[in-house]
Amino acid sequence: MESQPKAFVGTGTARDEEVARLKRELARVTKERDFLREAATFFAKTSS
Repeated sequence: MESQPKAFVGTGTARDEEVARLKRELARVTKERDFLREAATFFAKTSS
């Protein structure tokens, strides 16, 4: 029997790197969102 070539060559590190990058970006954006939410609450209280 002849061996079949693999459909996906490589170790998957490019995908793993992208997942890690996206997780870092998500953490950063989540921190920004939380900060802006707190700032909006603070300014809403002080302007009343």
